[in-house]
Amino acid sequence: MTQEQTLIAVFSGVVATVVMAVLLGARMMMARRRAAVVAGLAAEEETLSIALPLPEAKNASERVDRQFHQLVLGTGIDITTEQMIGVILLCGVGSAAGFYLWRGELWLALFGFILGLAIPLAYLLVMAGQRRRHIHEQMPDAIYLLSRSLRAGLGMEQGFHLMASESPKPLNDELRRVSEQVKLGLTVPTALQTAAQRVSVLDFSVFAAIISIHRTTGGQLPMLLDRLAAGIRDRVLYQGQFRAATAMGRVSAIALGAAVPLIFIWYVLFQPETVQIFINTPGGLAMLATAFTLEAIGIIWLVRLLRTDN
Repeated sequence: MTQEQTLIAVFSGVVATVVMAVLLGARMMMARRRAAVVAGLAAEEETLSIALPLPEAKNASERVDRQFHQLVLGTGIDITTEQMIGVILLCGVGSAAGFYLWRGELWLALFGFILGLAIPLAYLLVMAGQRRRHIHEQMPDAIYLLSRSLRAGLGMEQGFHLMASESPKPLNDELRRVSEQVKLGLTVPTALQTAAQRVSVLDFSVFAAIISIHRTTGGQLPMLLDRLAAGIRDRVLYQGQFRAATAMGRVSAIALGAAVPLIFIWYVLFQPETVQIFINTPGGLAMLATAFTLEAIGIIWLVRLLRTDN
């Protein structure tokens, strides 16, 4: 490839990146305006679509699509799955173009593309995990509020409206959505079950199951809610103490797990000739594959040791 062809390829990549960014931004603005104009209709359509049970996934590709969609919903970010895919691809293409402009090597551009895809995915995983933890920590106060409102004589729908208005974010967003769905005619158990699927918190699913069972069998609902809230609060306190006791271990695990990838990235960026020695020989590729496999096994082992189930 001549220098002129290389410049044309790089220019085409930069232009494609800019065009993709402009189109993605315009699409996001149009989607927000359309959602603002038809907010009531959109809420009703969302209620009906969420209430219907999804059929079982036919293949692995469909399961991956649903898991990614669930991950995007779990972050609470005001963005659709298609827009997030566009953002991830934009980061990958932009990173690949930047690395190629810096060094002018195709293998480094491929590394930049993979790195650009991995960073947004890691951000989604971190945001979804933090949101689930915050919801779990906010649930006891919200359930106690619902229990007290029921004892004061309010109905179930009124209690949920009060709980949605008084709860902090991010639990406020899910409860407000449940409240809006109930106003549109959906039953409280069905709205809670669909919310439990979005939240993916075990105690929230238990809360939805208690409300559903009470609608069919009856019983002392305020007493059950008090016991559930007390149990959730005990688990939240235990998990807080566990995270405090294992803070040094988690920091050490993060340092050990990130040391090798960061050193490898440093060699890729500033001493690429060293990495090319491994890439251009079969023995070097086998050594790299073995090293990254052992690194992945070690990271998974440390994560499982320091993990707390919500």
